Amino acid sequence: MSTMATRQGNRNDPGQGLALCDFELAARLHEALVGDERQPPGDAIAALLREALCSAEACFVWAEQLAEVGGVWAELFSAARTRGRLAHCRATPGNRHPDHLALPVLCGEQLLALVGVGGAAGGYDRVAVRRFAGLAVLLAGLLQTRARQKQGLAALALSADKLRLNARILERSNDAVLVTDADEQILACNHAFSRITGYAEQDLVGKSPAILFKEDGEAQLRLLICEQIACGGEWHGELQFTRKNGEQFPAWTAIGAVAGTSDRRDQRFFVFSDISERKQAERQIHRLAHYDALTALPNRGLFNSLLEQALSAALRKRTHGALLYVDLNRFKHINESFGHAQADSVLTEVARRLAAVLRDEDVVARLGGDEFVIALPDISRREHAGHVAKKVLASLAQPFFLEEHEILLSASIGISIFPDDGRDAGTLLQNADVAMARAKKRGSSAHLFYSQEMNQRSFEHLKLEGGLRRAIERDELYLV
Repeated sequence: MSTMATRQGNRNDPGQGLALCDFELAARLHEALVGDERQPPGDAIAALLREALCSAEACFVWAEQLAEVGGVWAELFSAARTRGRLAHCRATPGNRHPDHLALPVLCGEQLLALVGVGGAAGGYDRVAVRRFAGLAVLLAGLLQTRARQKQGLAALALSADKLRLNARILERSNDAVLVTDADEQILACNHAFSRITGYAEQDLVGKSPAILFKEDGEAQLRLLICEQIACGGEWHGELQFTRKNGEQFPAWTAIGAVAGTSDRRDQRFFVFSDISERKQAERQIHRLAHYDALTALPNRGLFNSLLEQALSAALRKRTHGALLYVDLNRFKHINESFGHAQADSVLTEVARRLAAVLRDEDVVARLGGDEFVIALPDISRREHAGHVAKKVLASLAQPFFLEEHEILLSASIGISIFPDDGRDAGTLLQNADVAMARAKKRGSSAHLFYSQEMNQRSFEHLKLEGGLRRAIERDELYLV
């Protein structure tokens, strides 16, 4: 709203006998407009204008409050705003000089406020008018300063609020955050970092993040920072960190840098999350997809993949390997006599015994039911596969104990040599299976190497079976 100050009895010459020097006036106007936010500036400015121009009246009003101004000021301010320049009037007849002045306070073309003075003895001569115009310019500059100051304070308050918000977010984040200076000395960490690693902030400040690495921490840290710089400022990847208690854990980590200001050097940040549970879940999924749930041996899918790798290596190196197809004899009777649970315990023990007689580089897998396969990569002689088959049969011939019962098992083994008997996993398995079937016909605890004649005999046998079936259907068999 409009603000007016009145001072009676002042008869000084407003042009020649100004009460305030320019410096003092500017300082007091600055204090009124900028220095004291608690007091509305209108009254103080009006009082200073009145004193500076030796006036009985003075008025200062913000542009948005013009509608609240009445009397002589309403007309003067309306004229000053419309013209964009000085407006004046003579209320005293015969006075050579105007006794009321009004000016818009402008910032470019934007109207900020209007000011007016009146009631000076003898009115306002040219010197006083120039003085008044200069004060309006000074006010415009101070008002702009005041606006910028308010904007700056608002920006600072917003920035402070944002910093406080960011601090709360970081503190409540589930991701660990570590901040270092340009010399890689730790400045701060959040609560999640302490929860995940076991280190309190006071344990870390001033130390190097290398403390998180189990061995060669400084070397690993320098390598990571070099990679972060090479990646354009930010690096992402999986790292192995060490908790305060010495336990290692996998962490998905981001490393980046924040550019410093003129009075502050660059800072680096480490943000990571503990992915132990995720890695454990991945391992569990991998086990379920690639390993037999009962025996923990590789399943058919994984074995085929490993066999293909061994076959490729044999072809590349011009070496040989062997595939042993192991089938337990009469295992169905154990299942029927003792139940599935006891039969499963026998299969688990079979898996243990098979693994015990093999080399580290050999692979044993369960295809399903009572069928197992063994891959022997890089054997020097064909006889080596036969020797392993005998060890397997001898191991399985040892008694198995179910509750109070002693169970004896035997097995039949078919052997195919790669790459001679096949250049892919499917062919090798098929040929070893053929040899195993022939070994089973020989009786318990037998092993046979595959030969092409076996396939020929199998083919002839199948052909004979088919012919006999058709002969029976056509009633072509006669007893002679």
